[in-house]
Amino acid sequence: MRIVWTMSVAVLLSACTPSAPVEDPHAGQMVYIDTATDAPIAANISRETPAIHPDTGKRTLVPALYCATCQKWYPAPPLEVLQRNPAAAQCPKMHGKLSTEGPWPDAGR
Repeated sequence: MRIVWTMSVAVLLSACTPSAPVEDPHAGQMVYIDTATDAPIAANISRETPAIHPDTGKRTLVPALYCATCQKWYPAPPLEVLQRNPAAAQCPKMHGKLSTEGPWPDAGR
């Protein structure tokens, strides 16, 4: 009986043990628009705008916002503009407010 009780406690304790946290593959990254190609790209977060493109080394990346209706990433207005006028984060095709949430480009990078 003691063996069964010990095994039961061991199983319960192992079920309660937290598993290793799942690492976010996009941690430290955000979506940008490459002004040279108008293509969205995921790259490391930068404090400078335009940011440096990881492949070309040129400053061609501007922050992007996503329109769920268009299913497209657009260049975001400068932060100063967004702070003064929240309506500046509107879809250029008038579909409503743009968001930082959308499908990540370059999933295979």
